[in-house]
Amino acid sequence: PPGAAELAGAFWPGALTIVMPQTPDLDWDLGENVGTIALRMPDHADTLELIEMTGPLAVTSANLSGEPTPPEVEQVRARLGEDVAIYLDGGPSKAAEGSTIVDLARRRPAIVREGPIARDAIERAIGARIGRA
Repeated sequence: PPGAAELAGAFWPGALTIVMPQTPDLDWDLGENVGTIALRMPDHADTLELIEMTGPLAVTSANLSGEPTPPEVEQVRARLGEDVAIYLDGGPSKAAEGSTIVDLARRRPAIVREGPIARDAIERAIGARIGRA
């Protein structure tokens, strides 16, 4: 969608998640199909190396929706348990807050969650005002 390439170019790798319409040709089983997919390229050396070796990954975030991200993998494992097959332990998280989430699947782009990337920086990158979800 409009704005996706600009946001990815400006902020990836980094603390930005982009929500986009899920295309019909995406045949990965991602659980409940709600018609959208959230994409992120984290700024974490171990994760980037893994992605380089494997290609794209379908993963969950380290936190439950609306909750803070635990800083240690053992805390994540305690919350998510066996629902996650593999945990990548890159050491304690340095992220003080979750990524900024921008929804481009809407008629008008909107920020779903405020994070480390400021609204005005996002608006400059896409050349448009952005709403709030």
